[in-house]
Amino acid sequence: MQLDEVMRTTFSCRSWTDQPVSDEVLHRILDNARFAPNGGNRQGWRVIVVNDTATREAFIPLIKPTTSVYLAQAKAGEGPWNSVIPTAVDIEAAIAADPPFPGVVEMTQAPAVLVFTVDLSVVASFDKDLDRVGVISGASIYPFVWNVLLAARNEGLGGVLTTYLAGQEANVQELLGVPAHHAIAAMVPLGYPTKQLTKLKRKPVESFTTIDRFDGPAFAPVIEAARTGFTVTSNEIVSGGTLALPQVSGIFGAGGQDVSPHLAWSGFPDETKSFVVTCYDPDAPTGSGFWHWNVVDIPASVTELATDAGSQDGANLPTGAFHVKNDAGLPGYLGAAPPPGHGKHRYVFTVHALSVESLGIDGSVTNAIAGFNMFGKVLASAQIVPTYEQQG
Repeated sequence: MQLDEVMRTTFSCRSWTDQPVSDEVLHRILDNARFAPNGGNRQGWRVIVVNDTATREAFIPLIKPTTSVYLAQAKAGEGPWNSVIPTAVDIEAAIAADPPFPGVVEMTQAPAVLVFTVDLSVVASFDKDLDRVGVISGASIYPFVWNVLLAARNEGLGGVLTTYLAGQEANVQELLGVPAHHAIAAMVPLGYPTKQLTKLKRKPVESFTTIDRFDGPAFAPVIEAARTGFTVTSNEIVSGGTLALPQVSGIFGAGGQDVSPHLAWSGFPDETKSFVVTCYDPDAPTGSGFWHWNVVDIPASVTELATDAGSQDGANLPTGAFHVKNDAGLPGYLGAAPPPGHGKHRYVFTVHALSVESLGIDGSVTNAIAGFNMFGKVLASAQIVPTYEQQG
């Protein structure tokens, strides 16, 4: 398989066929995974291939306290095992309740079960003196664990990285004969998936990558625009500037008019056959951002959208182009409406140049499906990123 396909299709697999995983395949997976980066090339990992049924069954009562607390905190609306916000859950009561947790038994019965440890005596934990939970040590083990999962995907296998056992580390160390200076890092069940997923949902690059600062402009399309000369301009908005009231939402009660801004573009690749124009808020407190506007199948001969091209009736769109509904379930452009007091939000207006005349979708699909259908078809992208904030 090609590397990009492996990376885009390695999912968290928790259901396997009965087909065994041979020692030859497992050895080949580990042989490829061992080239993972690690601090100082000290390779402080150890892998225990757990074949013994009794040992696997002994994992279950060691996992359950962790998953019981997880479920109780999730039910209470908390982020489970959060190291920043203190829990209001009665931990002892949660453990005593012992609710069933999906997949625990099945994971211990997978065709192959691997336990990963990391030797803390060879790890440079640069954050060990900070007043927060340590994360740096993971850089010396988890790239290797993920390499195992990537290599397994390449062999047609699937697995899932779990860390439940760490909650009972001393007991796990005793069970497996692990020295005290080796931390229990992960348990990974592996096997041949009952179903191979190929459409994984992940946030777009623009939602988590910024330039120069945490609150800086989104990254990816800027780089692509610089490489190709593809640029987008506007008579009404500018990167880093504040959206005017016409581009703010009235529908969502922010005092605006829900009028899409003028956009014009140039310098796109000669092979361009159509355009897609989107507006996305990566800072919306939804866990997946918020799509405010999505126009697809804009003909390659069109290089400009007039002000209010995003009207709900679509009357101002070029012939052949149409709206995919925004995340409010409405066609057309929905203006900015960040929650009062939530800080400054970025509104990423992007023009994508595509290698196809049509995405082959209609206006009823979600923005996620529209984005998936763009995969492999985007020749270049350019953007403008204004901001807007409502005071609390």
